[in-house]
Amino acid sequence: MPYPSKQNKLYTALLQEIEARYLPGSKLPPERILAEQYGVARMTLRKTLDQLVFEKRIQKKTRGIFVTDPDTGMIPNEEKGKAAVHVLVPCAQIYSSAGKRSYWLFREMLRGATYATNRYGVNVDTVPVSDSNNKKDLKWNELSRLRKNDIVLIAGDWYRHLFSTLMKQGCKIGLIINGLETVPKILRSSPSCRIINRIVLANYLPEVLEHLSAGKGKRILLFLVKNNSLLSCFLKQNKKKQALDEAKQAALPAELEIYTAEKNVSFEQQCTIIRKLYRMNPFDALIFDGIPAKGTAASLHQKCALPDTMPVYVQNGELLNGTKSQLEHVFYTRTPFLEYAEKLTEHFLSGEKILPDNISDFKHTVMDVQTAWHDIRRTEEDV
Repeated sequence: MPYPSKQNKLYTALLQEIEARYLPGSKLPPERILAEQYGVARMTLRKTLDQLVFEKRIQKKTRGIFVTDPDTGMIPNEEKGKAAVHVLVPCAQIYSSAGKRSYWLFREMLRGATYATNRYGVNVDTVPVSDSNNKKDLKWNELSRLRKNDIVLIAGDWYRHLFSTLMKQGCKIGLIINGLETVPKILRSSPSCRIINRIVLANYLPEVLEHLSAGKGKRILLFLVKNNSLLSCFLKQNKKKQALDEAKQAALPAELEIYTAEKNVSFEQQCTIIRKLYRMNPFDALIFDGIPAKGTAASLHQKCALPDTMPVYVQNGELLNGTKSQLEHVFYTRTPFLEYAEKLTEHFLSGEKILPDNISDFKHTVMDVQTAWHDIRRTEEDV
C-alpha cells in the first residue's frame, strides 16, 4: 500500500532533519515536541517513527528515541557497562596528591556530567591518567580504552600533552582551560571539540567588578592570601600581572587596591589586617579571597569592623553570616565548573551538528545570600 502523501512528506522531512542535525547515538526530542514541530497529530507522527524503526534509522527506548548508526542499525556506545563520558583526573589519589581544591574541581565536573548523562541513560566515569600526579608519568593503558566518539571532559592545561592522542582516537573533547596558547589550532576549530576559556579560570574579578560597577565607591580592596587563597593560588606568575592589570582597568573610575597577606596568616589575623587597613585609609567595598578556619561561621562586617552597608564579596559559605542589614550587602561568587561540565556533556549527547562558536568565555556567578544558601544546600543534598 503506497504511503499517504502527508505521511510521505513527514517521513522525508524528519529523515532529512535527522541526517542534517543528529549524529548516531543522539537523542531526538520527545514525540510531543516533534508533533508540535511538524504540525501533525502524535498518531500520525508515530506511524512515521515506526517506519524509521523498521528501516533501522532510529530505535525507541524507554528513555527516549535514539538515532542509530546507518551502517549497523545499532545505537553507538550501547554495550553493557560502556561509559560514554569520561572525566580526566590527574591521578587516582587526587584528594591527597592534587590538593583539596583540585579534588573539589573534579568532583564538580563529575557531578555536572552526571546530571547530563542521567537524562540520556549513559554512564560517566573518571579516568586517572597518572599514578604519581606527574605530567611525564602518564597511564597510557587507561587512555587506550577511550574509543572513537567517546566524550572526554578536561579542566585545566595539565593534560596538554594528551590533546593529540585524544584527537587521533577520535574522541569528542570538552575542554575548560586557562588560556588557548596550549591548545593546537586544529583542535580549536574542530567540530569534535568545545572549549570554554579564560586566561585564569579562577579569576572571578571581572564578574565581581561588573557587579560593583553600579555603585559609587571610589576604593575597592582585594584581599589575597599568598599561595593559599582561591585566586592567588591559581594566578600563575606569567599570567598574574596581566589578570590583575585587567582587573584594575575594569575597576575604573574606582581604584582597586590589592593586599596580599603571608600564606600562614590565620583568619583572625586576616581580619585584624583588614580592620587596620580600613582605619588607615577607608575603602568602599571588600573582595575577600582569604579562607576561614574550617567550621568557622563569621560575618566579615563584624570581624573587620566594617560599615553594614559596605559591599563584601566572598567565596566561602561560612562567611554568609551577619545581621539582616549586613547580609543585604554580602555577595557570594561561585566558580561554575559543575554548570559548564553539564553543558559540555549535554552538547555532545544531544548530537546536534549545527554548532554555535566552539570557543566560549568562562564566566563566574555572583549571587545574593538567599540565592547562595539555596545553591549550597542543593550541592550538599546532591553530595
